[in-house]
Amino acid sequence: MIALLLEDDQVLAETIQEALEENGFECQIALTSHAVLEATFKTKFDLYLFDINVPGIVGTKLLDELRSSGDTTPAIFITSKSDEASVLKGYQSGGDDYIRKPFTIAEMIARIKALMRRAYRSKENCVTISDSISFDMSSNELRIDGALYRLPKQEGKLLSFFCKNRGRIVSKDEIIESVWEDRFPSDTVIRVHINNIKKVIGSQWITNIKGVGYRFESV
Repeated sequence: MIALLLEDDQVLAETIQEALEENGFECQIALTSHAVLEATFKTKFDLYLFDINVPGIVGTKLLDELRSSGDTTPAIFITSKSDEASVLKGYQSGGDDYIRKPFTIAEMIARIKALMRRAYRSKENCVTISDSISFDMSSNELRIDGALYRLPKQEGKLLSFFCKNRGRIVSKDEIIESVWEDRFPSDTVIRVHINNIKKVIGSQWITNIKGVGYRFESV
């Protein structure tokens, strides 16, 4: 895994770099926000560690710009600020966690490992439906052209079932057993939920195979 560290304190940057490399990361140091933009243009990183107060664009604004361009790399802010407004701004800009200075290396590594576990699970649960649509089965969230849309619980379970069985025809009985479990919805109820999903993602992804069941396709 490759981490990008934005830290203008050279000594601290090298200390963090050494600790990350001892824990299995490659680590590239950027002393300015401009260097970060250059680095992200050339390399796909697995983790961002951004100090907030750095020369050029501040860390929160920098991450906000990266998120706006579709960059979803897990990110932790390093900051000496402890007021609630600063912390909130970090999260609003797309940060996943923050570490207050001064901090111990052990704390930093623990936070990084926890974040990477969460991010890895999230990627496992994320299904690409098309170039512009993805679905997170753990949160029932669709990302459509960069915008988030949360499906109702039952429709989220139904789309998750389709995603896990994409490419094959599934029967009504299979759908009921996996999605409704202890209830027996009518054909009409099933069709309504499927049509609601189609309205959100487009009708081309779910095909009704008359008399047999449904087939879900994705790119």
